[in-house]
Amino acid sequence: MLKALIKKQALELMSFLFKSAKSGRRRSKGSILLYSVLMIYVAVVIGFMFFSLSITLCSPLVSGGLDWLYFSLMALFATAFAVIFSVFATQSQLYEAKDNELLLSMPIKPSMILFSRMLTLYLQSLFFEALILIPALAVYYSVCGFSLYGIILLFVIPLLALSLSCILGWIVAILSSRIRNKSAVTVILSLIFLAVYIWSYSQINKYISMIITNAQQIGQSFKNVFPLYQLGRAFVGDIADFILITAMVLVLFAAVYAVLSKSFIKIATAKHAAAKRRYVRRELDTKSVGSALFRREWRRYLSSPTYIMNCSLGTLFLAGAAVYVLIKGSYVRQTLASIYNFNSQFQSITPLIVAAIICVIATMNTITAPSVSLEGRTLWIIKSLPVNSADILSAKLKLNLFITLPFVLFASASAVAVMRFNLFSSVMIFVIPLFFAVFIALFGLAVNLRFPNFTWSNETVLIKQSMSVTVSIFGSWGIMLLLGVLSYFALLVIQPVFIMSVIAVVLVITDIMLWRWLMQKGAKMFDKL
Repeated sequence: MLKALIKKQALELMSFLFKSAKSGRRRSKGSILLYSVLMIYVAVVIGFMFFSLSITLCSPLVSGGLDWLYFSLMALFATAFAVIFSVFATQSQLYEAKDNELLLSMPIKPSMILFSRMLTLYLQSLFFEALILIPALAVYYSVCGFSLYGIILLFVIPLLALSLSCILGWIVAILSSRIRNKSAVTVILSLIFLAVYIWSYSQINKYISMIITNAQQIGQSFKNVFPLYQLGRAFVGDIADFILITAMVLVLFAAVYAVLSKSFIKIATAKHAAAKRRYVRRELDTKSVGSALFRREWRRYLSSPTYIMNCSLGTLFLAGAAVYVLIKGSYVRQTLASIYNFNSQFQSITPLIVAAIICVIATMNTITAPSVSLEGRTLWIIKSLPVNSADILSAKLKLNLFITLPFVLFASASAVAVMRFNLFSSVMIFVIPLFFAVFIALFGLAVNLRFPNFTWSNETVLIKQSMSVTVSIFGSWGIMLLLGVLSYFALLVIQPVFIMSVIAVVLVITDIMLWRWLMQKGAKMFDKL
């Protein structure tokens, strides 16, 4: 029975490789091969990244007698990496697994169910930690020679990450079960993770240099933090510290496993009730057809963290870029002044470049591209209502514009305020991105009407990989590229102010034509879906 449970968990772990999330059918051999190559490629890229980091840190620290600090840092990186990418898997597989009650209803010991799931989670943690520790060990052994202690710890340290993942996963499961708006929490956590990732990636070279320059001081600080010093010494080969670290990890894992074993049935069958909403009697709030349809789109948007995170990144980056320009205003002006001194002709095309940058960021908002397809098998509900198809399409457009346009204007305003362009250029920096954002919304909806998909089983696949989203993104980039090439050649004979005027007029005309097409032919296409 245990063998069957382990096989079941292994198949679930690798199901994305053999089974299509879109159709639910088994992938072809070609698709399996392609996904396998993609997985190997991602693993190699991550491994090479940490291999480069190991090369940078190893020699300076070893030559300074701080080889233990090298392993302390790499083990910390590996544990944090494994915990971050395993905690939600732990939550879903241990505490919120959909087949918990089904398995518990069978003549299977709960301890076997728990062991099979913990084994799968251990293999996940081992995989993520190996992406960091194997390159770190390889670099160190090439410098200092082979040692068996590091190889053993390679299999021991994942138990630490697994124990921490179980504790954090339990906390996340408790919190998520008591929070009414889970989508908002998921989006906030995703944004925080994205912000931390971008910030960390931008600062990594700075911190590597700081570690190498101040290695002795950092090493002294690590010695005062138990058990970081002992962890590094265990990798180097100190027998006492190796036994101590191994025992600590095994004891922690045994304690976590023992608690889970005794409370697994209670955890697996727990039903946490969210806070109940108290009914308050009040008058019914009536709205116009347009407002009601827009509210419907807005609620659908807020209900899906996947929809928010994948189709609204432009809003996040527009806001970030605007705030950065406002904070670093003096630096931006100094940089532009130095460029102008080096190339005076660049000053005349700066407004055009700024407008183009805002437009490129705005292309990341693809809210309308999957909006029709997201109706799915419930499309008949909206079509059965006594409303015009044009009103339905207008509501989908309004959602995109409501989320995008304020931040486009904010980014334009910050650029104009900091860079102090003349009046005409300032107006164009507002006008061009504004009407290009409108074009993106119209174009995405038109493409989705042309390539709808109502047979999806996973909205993540639809939002990330559907034909309409792909065509919308690459089509918008293609339009930007075309405008850029034409502008480049036009600059040879025409002043930038005239080029910006022509682009603005073309965008306005295109938006009007697309709007009329959607309200007439597009509405008829929607009726026939």
